[in-house]
Amino acid sequence: MLIAGIAVGVVSVAVAVTAATGGFASAGSGPQQTPLGASIDQVHFTSKVLGGSWTTEKLGKHTYRNMSARLRVTNTGDRPATLIEYTKSVIPLQAWGGALLAAQAKAYTGGTETDELTPGIPTDVVVQYTPNTGEEHAKQLSLRFCTYEHRSDFYYSGHQVWVPECDNWATFDPREMVGPKDITAPGLSPAQIRQKAHRLNQQGAAARKAKVFDPTGVVAQVNIPLKGGS
Repeated sequence: MLIAGIAVGVVSVAVAVTAATGGFASAGSGPQQTPLGASIDQVHFTSKVLGGSWTTEKLGKHTYRNMSARLRVTNTGDRPATLIEYTKSVIPLQAWGGALLAAQAKAYTGGTETDELTPGIPTDVVVQYTPNTGEEHAKQLSLRFCTYEHRSDFYYSGHQVWVPECDNWATFDPREMVGPKDITAPGLSPAQIRQKAHRLNQQGAAARKAKVFDPTGVVAQVNIPLKGGS
């Protein structure tokens, strides 16, 4: 089964394994739908959804069905971006684990495979998702597209990272990974720093258990008919 080729976080903490997407909004709710082929402005990327289909993958004696989406992406920023950075800004509503798990992506520029999106050059991206249980024969895949922002989280020291604004859609919360060494806290004693780290971890765990679903940063939803669905 396809496992988290794109699951690496762009922050410098390890992305934890998330649960299935229970608690997330349904495909029928959320932002206004955007048709296939329409341009989606994600601030640092422009995306077009070209289509989708079911694909099969054979591993040993088992054959798995996966949802596949074809996209055309242009990096509109001023620096190269990795495929991992881009795919974290695309949220599949029917895929197990949301955007953090069960996805595999490939990109092609002029027919040549690449893992980097060069500014100004259209790139064809194919992303495959493992479906939720019971949706192995769904007739459509709903994707939500997010913008990126440049931010420094207050509880990390010296980090300036690009992150998708909808990164907190997943059940994982990076506060669960905060340690005392990550906290910049002038004037606080070691015991107070440890206490602050413990409090942040508790907040992150509570957010994960609540399965926080925040639509901040979502700019479009595309419902993609899947060829081969039944």
